[in-house]
Amino acid sequence: MNNSDLREHLVCKVAHQIPNIGKTGMMKAMYFLQQIYKVPLGYDFNIYNYGPYDEDVLVTLDCAEKGGFINIQSTFYENGVTGYEISAKTDVPLAPEYSEHIDKISKNFNKYTAKQWELTSTIVYLYVAYNENDWNFDELDDNVQRIKPHFDIETIKAERNRLENLNILSDAIQ
Repeated sequence: MNNSDLREHLVCKVAHQIPNIGKTGMMKAMYFLQQIYKVPLGYDFNIYNYGPYDEDVLVTLDCAEKGGFINIQSTFYENGVTGYEISAKTDVPLAPEYSEHIDKISKNFNKYTAKQWELTSTIVYLYVAYNENDWNFDELDDNVQRIKPHFDIETIKAERNRLENLNILSDAIQ
């Protein structure tokens, strides 16, 4: 399977496992697959407004939709925000190790809002930098808050602790 096919199949499988995931959630799920679970997707994520971002993920979504794997619908949420919901149109075969990684993402983040995906992925992204720069956890939390000032420090610490307890942070740097 070539890289483009793998990306499209993973997008479809994530949409199948996490019904009505949005574009932000899908972006972060692809980031987690690559950074935490070392799936060779070839994306080049950089920190952006809502956490790690690579425009090529949006290209993958467009290709997967045109290929008949997923459906992307604009939606309006109760809080007045407009967003997108991605649903799988089919189920695709995947190597067992990839399905296992998606199962873990689904188990740990299935009910996350775009805002929660944003915080969690930013923590993981900066944790990788934290490891490279020998920051302590207080510095990590402070740096997350500098980038994401709309999250209070207690929320950041609680989510970082949750990720640490799930071994997600340690997996991200291996």
